[in-house]
Amino acid sequence: MIVIRIQLLVFGALLLAACSSTSLIYNNASWFIESQIDDYFSLNNDQEESLGQALDEFFQWHRTRELPGYADALERLSVDLSDGLERSELQAFFIDINDARLRLVEQVAQPASAFLVTVGESQLEQFDAEFQEQIDERAKELERSPDESAEARFEGFLDQLEGWFGEFNDSQKARIREISDAWPDRSDYWLEVRRQRHKQFMQLMRADPTETEIAQYIRDRFIHRRFSTDQELATIERSRAEWIDALLEVDSLLTSLQRRRAISEMQDYRDDFRELSQEDVADKRASAAGVDN
Repeated sequence: MIVIRIQLLVFGALLLAACSSTSLIYNNASWFIESQIDDYFSLNNDQEESLGQALDEFFQWHRTRELPGYADALERLSVDLSDGLERSELQAFFIDINDARLRLVEQVAQPASAFLVTVGESQLEQFDAEFQEQIDERAKELERSPDESAEARFEGFLDQLEGWFGEFNDSQKARIREISDAWPDRSDYWLEVRRQRHKQFMQLMRADPTETEIAQYIRDRFIHRRFSTDQELATIERSRAEWIDALLEVDSLLTSLQRRRAISEMQDYRDDFRELSQEDVADKRASAAGVDN
């Protein structure tokens, strides 16, 4: 869904391992989102034009209003990291991330609903087929053995950490493996949640909703969590607590060199976000058009 794609793209810059890629990825995020939406819906000319304009307006808002806040949050985290992280500091950072997510959804709700109300029946069925194919691919991935799943989870976690802190020694890796192995594997649960959310969305869209109804659905789903069960909400809270526990454990393993490297990475991102916040989306699109021509 559009809202999820935009969330993933704009928050993805925070997880990049190479800070030199931040500007490149962010400046091309509008094009990439539009391309992905086209893969789902095969956009017509009018949809391409209106969606491109809406994405430009969104990213102009995001640059000027949100990126400075991202920079400030990273600066606070880098100061916190310098003398060892505390639970309250990580909790505050996670709150910053969630608050940013809520503002993003509120900003996206209207343009996303304005686009979705133009989607025809054949486009909707194409979207359904594409989504079902992704679900099937993910289900096939989850057929791997418990040992294979544990190994994949560990490798993914280690890659994320080394992107910030650099290489870990053998004893550190052994402890990180223990941390990773202690996490419950909820992959099957979240796959089923995705299936149910998609079913809800398709039911809404096949009922020929108004733009207002679609926007309300987006807010109810992503902001108010009105479609989330008590189990889902509790699982989200447990997962957040587990992440904080894991990061505190990793923090206790860090050498001074690894700590300095992560602080330097955060400061580079901070500077990138502040620089990007001063740029204009229209100028970026015009430059891209000049290259294409």
